[in-house]
Amino acid sequence: MTLLYLVASWIAGIILGASTDSPIPVWIALALAAFVAAWWVRQRPRQAVALICGGLACLGVARYAWASQPLTPDDIGYYADSGYVTLTGIISRDPDVRSQHVNLRVEVETLTRDDEPIAVHGAVLVQAPRYGDYAYGDRVQVSGALLTPPEFDTFSYRDYLARQNIHAMISNGAVQLQERDQGQPWYEIIYAIKERAQQTIDRLLPSPQAPLLSGILIGVETAIPDSIREAFNRTGTTHIIAISGANIIIILRVLMGLFTPLAGRSRAALFAVASVGAYAILVGGDPAVVRAAIMGSLSLVAARLGRRTYGLTTLAFSAWLMTLLNPMVLWDVGFQLSVAATTGLVLFSQDFEDILERGLRRVFAPSTARQVTQWLSEPVAVSLAAQITTTPLILLYFGRFSIIGLVANIVIVPVQPYIMTVGWLAVLVGMIWTPIGQIVAWVVWIPLTYTLEVVRALGSL
Repeated sequence: MTLLYLVASWIAGIILGASTDSPIPVWIALALAAFVAAWWVRQRPRQAVALICGGLACLGVARYAWASQPLTPDDIGYYADSGYVTLTGIISRDPDVRSQHVNLRVEVETLTRDDEPIAVHGAVLVQAPRYGDYAYGDRVQVSGALLTPPEFDTFSYRDYLARQNIHAMISNGAVQLQERDQGQPWYEIIYAIKERAQQTIDRLLPSPQAPLLSGILIGVETAIPDSIREAFNRTGTTHIIAISGANIIIILRVLMGLFTPLAGRSRAALFAVASVGAYAILVGGDPAVVRAAIMGSLSLVAARLGRRTYGLTTLAFSAWLMTLLNPMVLWDVGFQLSVAATTGLVLFSQDFEDILERGLRRVFAPSTARQVTQWLSEPVAVSLAAQITTTPLILLYFGRFSIIGLVANIVIVPVQPYIMTVGWLAVLVGMIWTPIGQIVAWVVWIPLTYTLEVVRALGSL
């Protein structure tokens, strides 16, 4: 429990930092004073922990203040709204293809304004023509109006990009390729695998099954038709599409099962953790995915060390690590929903499972009741536990509540592990030999179609 208090204090400090502008050295000095006082009263544990919590809160304020410092003239964001510019830089993420354009994250090297080149750093979002030839690691020259990201009535695109350390964008940018393969080889391999997987899915399956499988496996949701996306929204089942902790758990289990007989549990665990890290990058590295990857990896390492893991402390450590790297992640809706859902699972899922089993024992024999409970655990107990803690956030941010959500989850959640495992098998086999991959793909077509038809039907109520 002590870790929970410490992390809560750190997060409280970050939140406090958003409403204060005191100098960073003041908060660091206060933190040091609190830590010295804690050492001085170390024989009294409660007072020492309270002082350490106070010190961490001060450090949280300082961390937020450091992350939100004003932009300097060597940062590309400093020149937002300065007019038409030309910049050179390297595409640092996998291109995000949309219906009308492609979003490119460009790490800028030089900025040319009024024929004067300036050495700068930082990232810019470039909205480039839809059918251009772009790839991670390309050094490009971009021309266009450098703008501050807009703010809308119900959504601040400016804040959304700022949480990714992007403070400027170019719409309708004219992009010219200068050099290829200027990125990190490791990332190039990961993004090449993602592109090949996407092409394989599109080749093996028709639409809308192919876009749905792309969203479930590799986090590419842009091709999912709007009507289907809205049906998932109406039925409270968007978590099926989004990469989540369930994906990470399945991947860890499959990798451990495959490699333990070949390399032993220790080496298999290392390979599984590394693979999960690569997978988090492959699917886009959203905060919810990173949180799940950290928690899954910590649980696997703890199991290998013979240590018992506690859900809330593991979640707290993951949240602390992520906010240490980027305190702005606290305001990311996906991160908040992910933490809320995980909290609900830890606090309530076992209780709901026990209640479910007690109810079933009134109808079935104890052994049968236990088997039915195991089958219904994830779609009923787990889904209900997650909905309890996520519903307030969904109401707050989206103004939406699905009265059919529990029924939808009961019906479609049980087939999702089969979609993931057979889907990945189809993709991997399809990359090697299309005819066999096609056979496996038609097997996974069945649960994909089942999911789509159920969501459409329930979403129309």
